[in-house]
Amino acid sequence: MRIRVPCCVLNREPRSLIVTQRRGRQTRRMPLAWQARLRAWGDAASRRDKSMRDERHVEERRVRTWRIIYANSKYNLAVLHKKRGETEKARQLFLECEQTYSAVYGPDHSETQDAARQASQCA
Repeated sequence: MRIRVPCCVLNREPRSLIVTQRRGRQTRRMPLAWQARLRAWGDAASRRDKSMRDERHVEERRVRTWRIIYANSKYNLAVLHKKRGETEKARQLFLECEQTYSAVYGPDHSETQDAARQASQCA
């Protein structure tokens, strides 16, 4: 981690305790107040990173939920088209449902297999 310390701090000795920090061969002296400030900045950065991870997780769950709702709607439309005798349109919708279910649930899930079975029955 590169720490930037103003020259005025390096050239004079402050009254507070000095902590030595080593970077390779160079040794720089830094007041304790600066150490505390850097620690606080690091803590704030880690909290910000954690909140961003949490936001991403919530966003992923929200997108996943909407994808499931969208696939369920397509499945219901496909059932209606199949009952009306429009098998080609129903088959296309069932295949789209199968792709979405496979992406969300995985290929071995019952919803995915049901959509694939319904698509094969429309042929």
